[in-house]
Amino acid sequence: MLFYEKLLIEEFKYYIKNKHKIAESYSGRFIVIKDNRIIGDYGSSFEAHLKTKINHLPETYLVLFCPSDPFVSKTPVVYRWELSKPLDEY
Repeated sequence: MLFYEKLLIEEFKYYIKNKHKIAESYSGRFIVIKDNRIIGDYGSSFEAHLKTKINHLPETYLVLFCPSDPFVSKTPVVYRWELSKPLDEY
């Protein structure tokens, strides 16, 4: 596993642990998670990456679409560079 993948897995775990509270605040938005906190929310994945990469290195943050209902799918849609294997395999 690559170093940045370990970081992103922690961000994903943060999302899973807090998905109900996150869904209440960020329904229908693209959220950016870094260091176990939400550092931004945007209307599109493109905007999220474009604005986040100004102040943060690529591969150090996770962009996710936050559905209005956290039970819609087991795994949220991840908008970022490819990992070596799917998130739910870690």
